[in-house]
Amino acid sequence: MNPAPKVPDDAKYSGRLAGRLRSLREKAGISVEQAVEGMAAAGYPIGVQTYYGWENGRRQPNWDAVPALATCLGVGIRTLIPSK
Repeated sequence: MNPAPKVPDDAKYSGRLAGRLRSLREKAGISVEQAVEGMAAAGYPIGVQTYYGWENGRRQPNWDAVPALATCLGVGIRTLIPSK
């Protein structure tokens, strides 16, 4: 049984980014595992735990990962980056 996902703090940038990543992934209709496979196919291999860390706000992706993230989620880079 998996624990309930951590709710990111929207008052912080990391929390807004985490929420955006989860929302875009769910909108794309893909699982975390499929997102990780898409990242690898886009040339930026990561582990499932790393992606979960991004979505939970515990970690933030390196700027080098942003193009691959946008590609695997099917959005532009500007859509990926949250505003205030």
